[in-house]
Amino acid sequence: MKRENFNLIIHTLDDRALYLEICKKLKDMEAVSFKLLCLVPLFSGLSIVILCSLAEKFSSLLLILTAVFGALITFFIFRWEKRNLQMRDIFRSYAEILETKKIQLENENQPHDAGMGGPYSLLRNRAKPMLWHAGESLKGWGKTEAETAIYSTTILFWLLLPLLAFYS
Repeated sequence: MKRENFNLIIHTLDDRALYLEICKKLKDMEAVSFKLLCLVPLFSGLSIVILCSLAEKFSSLLLILTAVFGALITFFIFRWEKRNLQMRDIFRSYAEILETKKIQLENENQPHDAGMGGPYSLLRNRAKPMLWHAGESLKGWGKTEAETAIYSTTILFWLLLPLLAFYS
């Protein structure tokens, strides 16, 4: 997102209260995201193992419908999480603007050093960690890539459930 899309001219809230509220929202969003990232694959995996062990008691149609249902629910949770990532990026941009504004105000009378910045403005220039090795063509793996891999793998195993059940 472009920074110029955010015009923070709010006269009813002071910048500190707004910044603290943004930080709280970001922390809450990360907590929910982490819980989902742990629980969705865990419960999906347990459900798939249980269904595979009891496959002979269920009809093929029921297993297929259960697999499609599990894959769809996982996909919809993933889409919701992608929306949360968009909101996180918006909140981070707001926080970065407020941090930049604070630094500019603090250094208004001191033209020498612009300061280090706050945690969100520092995140913008930080590279994502590399998955295997540092290579120029690789962009690195962050939360977005990890979520995509985890949810995609979970959906794949849900869709493979009928095969797993009948060949185990």
